[in-house]
Amino acid sequence: MKYCKDTTLHHHLVRRYQSEVELLKNIFVEEGGTATSFNDEKALNLDKIEIKRCAQEKSSLNPTMDFAMGISDFGKKGQMLLVELKFRIKHPLNLKKEDIESKIKYSVDNLLLHDTRICKEKIVLFNKKVAPVANSYFQREYYRYKKEPPFIVMSEQEFKTEYF
Repeated sequence: MKYCKDTTLHHHLVRRYQSEVELLKNIFVEEGGTATSFNDEKALNLDKIEIKRCAQEKSSLNPTMDFAMGISDFGKKGQMLLVELKFRIKHPLNLKKEDIESKIKYSVDNLLLHDTRICKEKIVLFNKKVAPVANSYFQREYYRYKKEPPFIVMSEQEFKTEYF
């Protein structure tokens, strides 16, 4: 499956949070990525949607994935892919798997309202030097519990190759 602008822009959250649809390259740069390989691709900035939702409802902030974007198989019904950006992390051993799990759960349960078109894969991106270490770390963490990680660790370039 590859990036799909139509799937992204026709998601029900876009109607309510049009101003939180942003260029991917801007989201990547805000989070410490390079984004040199992106052009006009857009995504829903879930962090900003959560901030706006909390201001409207006068509630406290919850952890969310950084963005959601549409992906599809040429002409078939699209899905939303959830992505977390961890480009500023130098030592992934300081991360807790529970923190990422809670971001996934909240994003699915509350922001995307159990949208059946959510992609099974959830992506966590690191810079290219840290990604292999992070992948190994999380594989070991979940292996201890005889579980598969609920997310895939990638570098920015691997993400670009896989989804664009």
